[in-house]
Amino acid sequence: MADFNIFHIILLLGTIQGFILTFLLFVVKKNNQSANSFLAIFLLMLSLTMLGRFLIELSFIKSLPNFLALPDAIIFLYGPLMYIYLKKLLLKNELSKTQVLLLFLPAILFVLSEIPLLLNEKSYLKALWIKNTTYRFIIIEGTAILYNIYFLFLQFQLLLRYQKISDNNFSFRQYPSYLKVLYSFTGLTLLIWFISYLSWVFGYYSVLSAYGYRAIWLILPIITYIMGYFAMKNPEYFKIASTKNNSSRKKLVEHEKLKILNEIQTIMVQEELYKNPEFSLTVLSNKLSIDRNKLSQLINNEFHKNFNEWTNEYRINESKTLLLETNLSIKEIFYQVGFNSKSAFNRAFKNNTGTTPSDFKKK
Repeated sequence: MADFNIFHIILLLGTIQGFILTFLLFVVKKNNQSANSFLAIFLLMLSLTMLGRFLIELSFIKSLPNFLALPDAIIFLYGPLMYIYLKKLLLKNELSKTQVLLLFLPAILFVLSEIPLLLNEKSYLKALWIKNTTYRFIIIEGTAILYNIYFLFLQFQLLLRYQKISDNNFSFRQYPSYLKVLYSFTGLTLLIWFISYLSWVFGYYSVLSAYGYRAIWLILPIITYIMGYFAMKNPEYFKIASTKNNSSRKKLVEHEKLKILNEIQTIMVQEELYKNPEFSLTVLSNKLSIDRNKLSQLINNEFHKNFNEWTNEYRINESKTLLLETNLSIKEIFYQVGFNSKSAFNRAFKNNTGTTPSDFKKK
């Protein structure tokens, strides 16, 4: 048995954290339970991977070498699992059983390709597989890296598409922080993995060729620690409001447009709905008793802005008055006008005025 060191402790703690999060995501019945089940499976795969590495490091399963390759099918599962999770969480899209099967097909094919290792010791096919282990894993690992990079690209497209839909429905950014962190660490892991793989295949020396694979095993537990942090800080991060858009595109007649525009402007000024940080297109449509899709269409066409930009214009105009005419702090002002973070306020203010709130006040 190998000596127990800090690396093993990090792996073990990451594994335990991952199993705990997996259990919580499976048993806690909240919104997005269907989507969170795929996140739970992703974390379970991550935890099993770390557990396998931990056992191999300490030589616990050294006596079963022919079975060690089978868990490597996990490397074909991370990308599809995160893609399905984001698709169900952000866009509420369901995939058919056939589509899910196709996404997991590479993992299934890999497991089938390892069956010869389980054959009799005298088997020619098993001898051939063992003899060409290096070449097989060059192909397998290279394919897995490209497969995961492909899904990283698909996930990025989903995030962009969701942000566009969200901006048309909400006055606040429906973009959970943990998704940014998770996506960033996934990208970093893939980059290190790819460079380390090239170093191994082509035999050239680099820092990553010496420490790359070890760095990946350190990043994996960090991901579970970060997910645990967000889960404790705000469990609501794992729930997200629906942004489903219906395809209704009936055109509004001119007199109907003018009537709705007058109603919108009146209610926004009189009731100051924009000051609600949770203000959304649904809230406004319910208030006016107007179809949500018609309302979205009107705001986009008449104001040439999405709902988020349009609402923020009211907030910024109010904040400019407060900056000039009161002694309130910037923090007090952005909360008072409806923003829920300073970064969102600064970004919206600069987009609207071309300067920061502090510079605006000085000028």
